[in-house]
Amino acid sequence: MLTYQLPENLNDDIKYYENAVKDYLNGEMEAVKMKGIRVPLGIYEQRRENTYMVRVRVAGGIITPAQLKEVSRLALKYGSGILHVTTRQDLQMHDISIQDTVHVIKGLVKCGLGSKGGGGNTVRNIVMSHDTGCTENEPFELTPVVTKLTSDMINEKDSFSLPRKYKIGFSNNDDDTAYAMISDLGLFAKNKDGEKGFRVFVAGGLGRKSRVGELLYDFIPLNDLYRTVNAVKAVFYKYGNRKNRNRARLRFLFDDLGKEKFQSLVEEEKKRFQKRDYESLVYDRNISSENRNREIPLNIDRTWFERFVTIQPNGFYNIMIPLENGDIRTETAEELSSVAGDFGENTIRLTNTQNIFLINVPFEDVKKVYNFLEDKELYDETPYVLSRIVACKGADTCKLGICKTRGAVKKIYELIRSEKDFFADIGNLNVHISGCPNACGKHLVGDIGFYGRARRKDGHFFNSYTVVTGGCSRQGSAIFGDEMGEIGAKNMPHFLTDVLKDYAGSANSSFHEYLENGGKSSIDHILSKYSYVPSYDEDFSFYYDWGSD
Repeated sequence: MLTYQLPENLNDDIKYYENAVKDYLNGEMEAVKMKGIRVPLGIYEQRRENTYMVRVRVAGGIITPAQLKEVSRLALKYGSGILHVTTRQDLQMHDISIQDTVHVIKGLVKCGLGSKGGGGNTVRNIVMSHDTGCTENEPFELTPVVTKLTSDMINEKDSFSLPRKYKIGFSNNDDDTAYAMISDLGLFAKNKDGEKGFRVFVAGGLGRKSRVGELLYDFIPLNDLYRTVNAVKAVFYKYGNRKNRNRARLRFLFDDLGKEKFQSLVEEEKKRFQKRDYESLVYDRNISSENRNREIPLNIDRTWFERFVTIQPNGFYNIMIPLENGDIRTETAEELSSVAGDFGENTIRLTNTQNIFLINVPFEDVKKVYNFLEDKELYDETPYVLSRIVACKGADTCKLGICKTRGAVKKIYELIRSEKDFFADIGNLNVHISGCPNACGKHLVGDIGFYGRARRKDGHFFNSYTVVTGGCSRQGSAIFGDEMGEIGAKNMPHFLTDVLKDYAGSANSSFHEYLENGGKSSIDHILSKYSYVPSYDEDFSFYYDWGSD
């Protein structure tokens, strides 16, 4: 199974929503009731009046070329003409009228996709490591497991009436590229005595009272997966806090009950569910030495090939396509789907670093992809670090956002590209930016992280970011970054690029090593350089965020 199966009752839900929209537009339904209907369908109101966002569930980031083409056409016809890749491997369409959201979700169904569970107190999109099946460093391939579990979970009524959202993440190795350690339920692929299964963590999460997940089971077999995931959901459904939204997430219930009581309740709930055959879904991977030692194709930039192209165990190639702010124009996405379609259905992945990841590309077609990216200006000797910048949508569309993260990222791209030689050798360094303390940009687990705040001087408000450093997530542990200080939003891109330059000029092999070897003192010094807050009369532009009018 390549992608998930839609819920059996989805058409009934869409019909109910369509009637609700009519009642709302006719003044026969209050906005608060309308919100309760549309949000669980992944439809959110934006900051700009009368505009909405539709979040499309893309389980594990797996989307076929035909599906991407259809979503692109819907976003062009009804929305802004831009698709946005989220930090949970979803796709978002923006600037849609409330009446057109009906046409969009109907159009999604026609290509086998849905938005149900894209928001609200529901089982959210299930994420997985984007390179699943493309690396030797994994016990087995997660893809069919994630899509089957998604199909099963979204067909259950209680998956859409929980106390709060329920986020599930699958990582294929210790690197935790799916951030399983900070998920409500995090699972790591594991082999034990020749049997495939998972190591299970529970009650992780970011935002209010951020918390690292705790070990629930050292090992569960594959066929016990469905029972375990549903048992945890059942405990959450029965005992979660439905009165206080600020204490409704699973991690608060876990702390209130304690690990021993929580685990005993899970064991009791597991008796209600039958094991399901997930083991037969997992097939042996094709390992091949063919093409493994091929030279770089002619007329391809060597730097691009070394940064963004990797050889898979099966002899095919994968290609990372960095997206600025996670955005891609619908025309470009549609053309990319045509290019990728030549490699089969299983070729496009969305990453939780807000990029596109092509897999199973034949050696002879790598140049074809490169030429396409050059033609669409998706590659211009891009430093690798730009592909590691993650940011939420911020105040441009989100009603909770404080800072305009998208404008800041655009400025960061501009600064790095203008002096790209300084940043050419920076490897796996993660920059995570959240527009507010809610941590949608996962700022706490970035090597460098920022979250937005509002500050005031002499009666005038300005946006700022709190700087955190040293975060990371690996199996068994996640480290939340240390707060270093604050920086005005207008200074943040300059501050960040100065820090990256200092790191690039050091002899350290990783950012964590840099922090341990005096990097924190250097960052303190750079912070002091940008600490001055001018008065409004002195520099009124300081009080306008990037991209703000």
